[in-house]
Amino acid sequence: QNVSESANSDESIVLVQPELTFPERCVKRFVEETNTSLVRKKRSIYSDSEGENSYFFSTSKLYVQGNREKYWFAYRRVALMDESKTQFYVFGCQNEKKLIKIPVSLIEENIEALNPSHDDDGNVTHWHIVIFKDKDGRFRWMLSRPSIREIDVTEYAI
Repeated sequence: QNVSESANSDESIVLVQPELTFPERCVKRFVEETNTSLVRKKRSIYSDSEGENSYFFSTSKLYVQGNREKYWFAYRRVALMDESKTQFYVFGCQNEKKLIKIPVSLIEENIEALNPSHDDDGNVTHWHIVIFKDKDGRFRWMLSRPSIREIDVTEYAI
């Protein structure tokens, strides 16, 4: 925890600030690295101050698969009900040091290649996004249908 102390001649006041959560650290680093001012719209949705771009932040813990780092995310269209011109998903991979900002347009172009999850009525609740980080530092997005292939998304890493 962050603690700051304010000394007064008669007494000390100690303010305890809670640690930032993983998603909050991702937003903070994104703002610092991209020099973008963000306005929080919903729990994980932000827009820039002009409302031109919106960002949905999603995080994953690390899963190890062979000699690769694996990260799993849920892509939900409901998060995108927004009037902004351009929309992005920002994926936090294990910690705020590994962020990948993928345009929603690219995800939508590949939606048929993603595995979906369905509710009891057969409606898609979300699609599975799996991102690997290889030993060479490159990020690859796994597309599962009709057969497995990968897209290098390193250019989207922040």
